[in-house]
Amino acid sequence: MLLSLTVDWQTKIKSQVSPASLTTQAGKSQAAHANTTDPANALRPEELAQSQEKRLESLIAKKLASFEFKAELTKLETEEQKKALASYAIEYLLLHKDGFKFKDNITKLSAEIAKHPKNVSESGLIAWSELLLESIREKVNASDSDQAVIDYINQEVHDTGFMYHSFNGESLKKKIQKEGLNVSERLWDWNDFERIKRIEEITDSPFLVGFGNFNSKDLIALGADPKNLYTYAEGSPEWMKLFCANSAEIRDGLPTERVPLYADAFINRNYEGAKANLEDFLQECLSIAPFQKADGVDYVSEEDADFLRQFFEKSWQALAIDISPCLALVKRQAVKPNLPRFNSKDELFDKKGFGCFKKPLEQYLLHSLRGILDYQVDYNISAKDMLFVDLPSFA
Repeated sequence: MLLSLTVDWQTKIKSQVSPASLTTQAGKSQAAHANTTDPANALRPEELAQSQEKRLESLIAKKLASFEFKAELTKLETEEQKKALASYAIEYLLLHKDGFKFKDNITKLSAEIAKHPKNVSESGLIAWSELLLESIREKVNASDSDQAVIDYINQEVHDTGFMYHSFNGESLKKKIQKEGLNVSERLWDWNDFERIKRIEEITDSPFLVGFGNFNSKDLIALGADPKNLYTYAEGSPEWMKLFCANSAEIRDGLPTERVPLYADAFINRNYEGAKANLEDFLQECLSIAPFQKADGVDYVSEEDADFLRQFFEKSWQALAIDISPCLALVKRQAVKPNLPRFNSKDELFDKKGFGCFKKPLEQYLLHSLRGILDYQVDYNISAKDMLFVDLPSFA
């Protein structure tokens, strides 16, 4: 369990420069000099930053399509393992935005994942966090300097890092690339959810459409842990994934052959399975409706059932046709997650920081990278504050 800390994200950065940041700054200085030698070709600071971000976007796409990465994929047996490798490869490239020793470290990660075919979410994560820390030490050439590592984490994660917003659909990606993420604009009608809310109450099924009524409206959800990238992208929106799995058999956890086939009906774009799940749910509701009516209590009517059938068809057409898992990388500086930040070894190793952990520096790295599981903002996010990644498909 990671320690929850309350250090304000606005803590000012002390003037400490690691060898890695010196290299980065030297590169920026050269670029700035090159741009100023010819005023006509000069780039404004924001343009230079955007150019660097586009290079990062290109680098991620190139590495995920590279021969060495695909070679590691062939060593893994399951689709889940391959998705884990892709997800943590993205995390690595966001930490090392120049692709530092990508092949070597992804090969090590692949070997760890291969050891745990049935529990990928936990496989090798301890070893992976150690590898990440070792890669930073090697890059900044500071095998014994904790301060240089702290500086690197602050620069690459807190200052220039990203959070994740997974979604599905090439057409939606193009729209977000042009207009950004909007808290109020959705591909569905929230008025339908009001009617569904009544049906939820009648049937004692509070999550008929998942958490759609609770944490989706007028909010944008972000994450920091890469292990959920595919889960959210392929099952986006989450409420639709759950709505398509509302079979009574699935809800009751009965060990039937049908459950594993249809529980992920939306993710697998199994239209017939999803429709069968809904019909199973409706028939259960309609079978007890006469008794509820006789008792004078509210019940699911044929009209309600037809409404849910129409809602399913409409939603399926809007959300299930375009199949292409995508990832928006949202700049942390644009959303300012309140993660603890330490600027010196003394602060970090204090018992008020991460000093209570056996490996405080490793815990600081993990907490900086993944310290926020679910983060929501109630404002729009501009397209200029995002990069985009097409997640590889392994179906």
